[in-house]
Amino acid sequence: ALDDEFAKRVSQHATLDALKEELRGRLDAVAVQKARRQVSTELLDKLVAANEFPLPQVLVEREVDGLLDESRQYVGRMGISWDEYMKQSEKSEEQIRTDFREEAERRVKTTLLIEEIAKREKIETTPADLEAELGALARQYGQPREKIVELLGRNLGALVDGIVRTKTIDRLIERAKRVPATKSA
Repeated sequence: ALDDEFAKRVSQHATLDALKEELRGRLDAVAVQKARRQVSTELLDKLVAANEFPLPQVLVEREVDGLLDESRQYVGRMGISWDEYMKQSEKSEEQIRTDFREEAERRVKTTLLIEEIAKREKIETTPADLEAELGALARQYGQPREKIVELLGRNLGALVDGIVRTKTIDRLIERAKRVPATKSA
């Protein structure tokens, strides 16, 4: 039965209403995150499409390497060797690299645009931003803040870059001109 006793058994809530309220809040948060991701993706796609400039090939190659490494790890987690995967896909590593090039170029271009916008808008990570992010990671992983800092080690810079990226995208979303969708005939 869906009652207060059920709520006590499956959660730390004393009442079914409290459990429902928590679940409603979680679902709302997921919906907001999903909508933000969609708006962010659309906005970045438009930004990339509106800006043409030559990309440093060394960055593109580095990104292709990263995509290739991610794929190797994913395939490995699936219990398949990389050689077996290439045989099954009937592709050489060079063909796979070629397949990744467009995505790598999009990622590099997006990163360069976001970095330039952040620089021009003077968007930076504040100590409060960093503390909030470290606190969120500590809660997420159930570890003390100091342990999170230790685990991040040299990757703390990537965390700072991620905060700047998020703040820049948030600024772009705030300033974006929203145009209502039109029904196509």
